[in-house]
Amino acid sequence: YSVVTEEFIQEVKKFDSSMNVYDIFQAIRNVWIMNSIQVLFNMEPKLTPSIFSYSMLYPYSDNYLDDPEVSVKNKKDFSKKLKKWLCGEEANVSNINEENVYKLVKRIEGEFPREKYPQVHQSLLAIHKGQEESLVQQREKTLPYERDIIGISFEKGGTSVLADGC
Repeated sequence: YSVVTEEFIQEVKKFDSSMNVYDIFQAIRNVWIMNSIQVLFNMEPKLTPSIFSYSMLYPYSDNYLDDPEVSVKNKKDFSKKLKKWLCGEEANVSNINEENVYKLVKRIEGEFPREKYPQVHQSLLAIHKGQEESLVQQREKTLPYERDIIGISFEKGGTSVLADGC
């Protein structure tokens, strides 16, 4: 785990030298989970392009969608683009965050081609669906009982575990 942790941090610095330590730690927790799955299947724990990319998607996508400083319109636009990229479609990037997310999706596709590994891509779309639904939690005009906060949270967590396995 320590070797993979060092490799991950080096890879993050190459990919985005401006990423803060909190986001790095958030992403590396997923690397450790995936390494644990590798161990369970008698595989050597290692950092693969898809493990790196999938782990980095969380701070770039979920944190962006949760950021109260980002407008709802920008979040919806980003969410639509991300869904297109996850479906293998093209959409123009508008900023560095989108560019990074696009690169990460492409890295996953490089290791797990969509035609050969459809479950990988379906699981990423399932997480995205949960992210879209979590935007409902941010609407100010809804009453607390109109938001299925627990259900949405469980769905996001469950689909994340599913994607880890795929």
